[in-house]
This record gives sequence, C-alpha cells and structure tokens, in this order.
Amino acid sequence: MKQSKINVVVIDTDEKTIYTDNIANRLEAFYGLLKCSTIDIVTRNFGGQLIDIICDDEGLLDPEKRQKPAIITTDKKGENVLEQIVGNCILCAHDEEGESISLTAEQIKAISKCQFRFYNGQLGLIASI
Repeated sequence: MKQSKINVVVIDTDEKTIYTDNIANRLEAFYGLLKCSTIDIVTRNFGGQLIDIICDDEGLLDPEKRQKPAIITTDKKGENVLEQIVGNCILCAHDEEGESISLTAEQIKAISKCQFRFYNGQLGLIASI
C-alpha cells in the first residue's frame, strides 16, 4: 500500500546541507524538491544499506548542476569514481512492489555516517555499488 507521506533524507546541493523531512509521496513533491521536470530512481549502497536515490534525470546536462555533485559512487575499494549524481536528491526506501516508502532509522543512521566529504576534488556523499 502506497504511503501518502514518507520520511526521507534530502541533499540540497545549493545550500550544501543534508536534512531529514517528511514529504508527500507524489511526483509533484519530488519535482519541487529536486527543481526538475524528469526524475530517475537508482539504488546505491550507503554503509551496508541499500537506499533509493530520486534524482534529476537530466542533471548532468545542466552545466550549473554538474558543478554540484550530491553523490559520488565509487567501486567497492573506494578507489575509483564510477559515477556522479548531481543536483538535489531525495533518499528513500522501497517496498516489494517498488513503491517509495519511508527510510528506517537504521537506513538514516547509515546515510548519516557518509557525511559530505571531498573525493578527488568533488564534494558529495560517498556511496558504493
């Protein structure tokens, strides 16, 4: 059953902040927070927890957003950058049917351990595949 509101972590690359929020589980809410018109959802590993990342599907096409990485995905050794997700992001979980759901306390704790840091000159949360 789809949750009408979900607890999420928001990465705001304009303000360089990460915060938790309770948002409407609707595309319009996602578009508003991400400041975009198309989204993509990918799953990455944060401290052993698989987390969904809702992001701007066209973020890498925007020169301004390209300068604001939110998440940097590395290989399992943390040595090579495999991808960058740029612009604002919403982190959440999903149920068996693929619907977005609230993050658990354990998932939020895992995300909070991946604080913003520099990696090869880029600022962002570090995730792995």
